[in-house]
Amino acid sequence: MSVRVRYAIQASVSSTFAEEKDLGNVKFEVVTDVEAKGGTWKTVVPAGSANLALATGNVATVQLLCLRVATSDPNDVLGPITLKRNSTSGEPQTITPVGDAKEAIYLTSTDGVTSLYVTNALSVDVDVWVTLVGI
Repeated sequence: MSVRVRYAIQASVSSTFAEEKDLGNVKFEVVTDVEAKGGTWKTVVPAGSANLALATGNVATVQLLCLRVATSDPNDVLGPITLKRNSTSGEPQTITPVGDAKEAIYLTSTDGVTSLYVTNALSVDVDVWVTLVGI
């Protein structure tokens, strides 16, 4: 089955919380039809866990990879977690929320991913949603 990929990203920077002076506003939206399958999987990553494999479909031909990370309890503070691709000894990439955001997003267009592993050094459980297109 073919799927439609649509993602929109908007970021703006202001001089104060009252947005007195606009320092930059970036906004774009992409819509594309892809002859590939896709899906979303959720994994709960317990506090203090290392190199936990994320639930995914067959990721060998992934074209778009998006991770959404949030604490299992919305009252907890989210900190950085580490992502490794293809093996537990792969190059670590840190996924960090911006400021005091309750979620962190990791988005990349890629292929050649065979597996995904995360390390949660935090003292709270986190939920990781993996969305893939091109599997």
